[in-house]
Amino acid sequence: MTQVFLRRMAALLIGLASISLAACDQLAAQTDPTHQYVLQIDPERIPENADIEGLNEATRDVLVRRIGGLDITIHKTVLTHTGRFVLDVSGDNSSEMIKSAIGVTGEISFRLVEQDVPYDDLMQGIAPPGSEVLPSRDGVPVAVRRLGRLRGDLITDARAGLDPNSNQPVVNIQFDDEGTRKFASMSRDNVGRPIAIVLDGEVLTTPIVNEPILGGALQISGQFTWEEAEQLAIALQTGALPAPVTLVEERVLD
Repeated sequence: MTQVFLRRMAALLIGLASISLAACDQLAAQTDPTHQYVLQIDPERIPENADIEGLNEATRDVLVRRIGGLDITIHKTVLTHTGRFVLDVSGDNSSEMIKSAIGVTGEISFRLVEQDVPYDDLMQGIAPPGSEVLPSRDGVPVAVRRLGRLRGDLITDARAGLDPNSNQPVVNIQFDDEGTRKFASMSRDNVGRPIAIVLDGEVLTTPIVNEPILGGALQISGQFTWEEAEQLAIALQTGALPAPVTLVEERVLD
């Protein structure tokens, strides 16, 4: 299933001109929708003073790009003013695929690590001024600086792969020109220090910068399964969801 994800992403082109839209590919014209899913933006996690209409539409756009990259045909999607999305689709195993598409918000950043924080402080969530403590994938909290982070929206490509040394699943990413310059500067100024790779508020890994990284290419590891690596790659390719989304209802259409 997951091998199809990236192949379909490369050919993806979706226009979003109205709140309700119909898929225009040939398959959608020849078949009827088989499943309907209702997704809901989490209202408690909408930023304060956010443009709700703009947030809903931006979230809809990312959802359609992600789901359209799976082995699923989108026949229709309807967005309500409450941040609820009703999707009519067809495709085998569509339930698991849609769950994987919304399972990662995809907000990634690269942040400097505060190294001299006592362990007891980390466990209590206490960080130096200008920093914050985040949970990590390995269970040990990490203190990272609030400023100077590099955003994930500067990534132009992301693909799952295998580390040639460990044979473990990784995600290989490529920054755009701005991201390449900024990461080169960050790595040049912090040789010998760790940089935290943060996904959805959790530290995936804290690799040590051995030398300046000038070409804009970077490998992300985090004890991924192959499926997790591919799902993360898709999330990074399509962009982060502006707001978290949950699946609230699914049904088979007659």
